[in-house]
Amino acid sequence: MERVIDDGSSRQRDYKYHGNDNEAQRGRRREGMVELRKQKRATSAFKRRDIHVDEDMDAELDTPSDIPALIACMREGELSAKHTAVMHCRALLSQSADPPIDAVVRGGAVPILVEMLYSTDEDIQTEAAWTLSSITAGTSEQTAEVVRNGAIPTFLNCMKSESQIIKERALLALGNIAGDGPALRDVLLGLGGIPCVVQVLNSEFSLSLLRRATWTLSNMCRFSNPPPATEHVEMVLPILTRLILESQDIEILSDTLWGLSYLASGPVERVQRIIDSNVCRNLIRFLKPDNDFKITEPALRIFGHILSGSNLHADYALNLGVTPLLRALLGSPKSSVVQDACWALSNIAAGPPHHIQCLIDTSVLPSIVQLLHTNHSSPAGNEAAWVVANLLSGGQQEQVVYAAHMGTIKSLIKPLSTMAYQDAEPFLKGVERGLQICMQSGMNLVDDMEDFPDVVERFLNAREEHVARRAQSILDTFFTSDEI
Repeated sequence: MERVIDDGSSRQRDYKYHGNDNEAQRGRRREGMVELRKQKRATSAFKRRDIHVDEDMDAELDTPSDIPALIACMREGELSAKHTAVMHCRALLSQSADPPIDAVVRGGAVPILVEMLYSTDEDIQTEAAWTLSSITAGTSEQTAEVVRNGAIPTFLNCMKSESQIIKERALLALGNIAGDGPALRDVLLGLGGIPCVVQVLNSEFSLSLLRRATWTLSNMCRFSNPPPATEHVEMVLPILTRLILESQDIEILSDTLWGLSYLASGPVERVQRIIDSNVCRNLIRFLKPDNDFKITEPALRIFGHILSGSNLHADYALNLGVTPLLRALLGSPKSSVVQDACWALSNIAAGPPHHIQCLIDTSVLPSIVQLLHTNHSSPAGNEAAWVVANLLSGGQQEQVVYAAHMGTIKSLIKPLSTMAYQDAEPFLKGVERGLQICMQSGMNLVDDMEDFPDVVERFLNAREEHVARRAQSILDTFFTSDEI
């Protein structure tokens, strides 16, 4: 088994910036980016709800005003009436627009539905599980109400059912509970969620059921504040690795890779555990530009986190050949792929000189400069600017001179012209060091940067004194007063 041992060398923890207290700086940048991306995916992927319309169902009951009567019938009616009532309740919550989840929860339906999961009538069990899964797709309070009524052990027990549809509905509910946040995720993990889902993955052959189980397992890996406990990571890594090696289904691969990416976003020790699992050698193929975006994006995120670890973690990824694949992904038509590729490249640029040399040797810089010229104000452009800033701040003299010849220093003019004052320090620092090295090497860039003094001068008004001082230093050192 391969192992990367951290020798204690200080690779700046994730995002960028060769400045003072760089470990803390990179840590803050990383927390901000990870949280931003989780928020973006939260609306579409953290929770799911099955949408289904029964065209032959009696429409007279399918209005929110009938919910109290439906709940009363579910509580006190005969078996057939209970089945009809829960079926209508499920249909109301399965509608695509604004399902009345709150009315069902406030009406007291949740404990009744949980009790129905124990019914000997399979149809009632199915409808109850489906209805509860829709409730867990609602707000955090609605999901918590389901958990408070003891639904998790009941859902886990449903994994023993011979009915595929009951298992699928229960898995959907469990995935929604795990995806609600770290608190409910940990409740589920503590009650044995992982072994139950793994048992389904090891024993079932239905593609739809395997897809649902994989998504649920992926949600159990979510969230890094706090991350899942180590013992749960040890339980889940082998099954994720096996799925990557054996599955050819895009949906299963996508959710498996997202699960790994969630684990990799946690403490650096989790990155080491992923490396130790030997799965990374099988992940590199997913970075090829002709892959489906559903698998490219999470694979790219995994390598971005690996590159944000120790120097030896980054060495491991670079030795797998990640750099030319990242360069190719800069030409992707999908903006989020370009953004994450730039993010990963910026982590390489934040490393020691032999990491920076990888960027130079694989001709990454022309693509970065072109991106900054054509799309500097986009999220991808912001990440591209970090590639340049890191390289200028940490590269050796010959590397910085080469980068300047490629147009990297001038490429920061447009980003700096619109950049917020509080964000500018690392970019101004990179520019200052780049100009200083070029001047010492006899390379005159200033005469070809007539717009640059005006761009830098705006930062003299910054409330952040360190930013204003940096701007003043650049103007005093490289530009005469009559040029501004």
